[in-house]
Amino acid sequence: MPKLIIKDTDETIEAEAGTPVSDLFEFDGPRSVPFNCMRGICGSCAVKPVTNIAHLGEVHEGEKGTLEILALCPSEYRLLCQCTLVRDSEVELA
Repeated sequence: MPKLIIKDTDETIEAEAGTPVSDLFEFDGPRSVPFNCMRGICGSCAVKPVTNIAHLGEVHEGEKGTLEILALCPSEYRLLCQCTLVRDSEVELA
């Protein structure tokens, strides 16, 4: 099973391949990635992948647009609410 590692908090979360990353976080629990809109619009869950960006699934046009508005390069950043865990991935909070 692939793992998602949040470098800033030293969290490691394991899940089935293809799991939406937003499903991996407890909103009232100890995991601390901010998710606000859950639609890829607000940018609160922006991260910089340390590993291959493709390990978090395909980047869609809406996500690219939001990242560009936030002045974050879509080839270097992702919005976790729009990601799918494909392979082991390590990210840093933006």
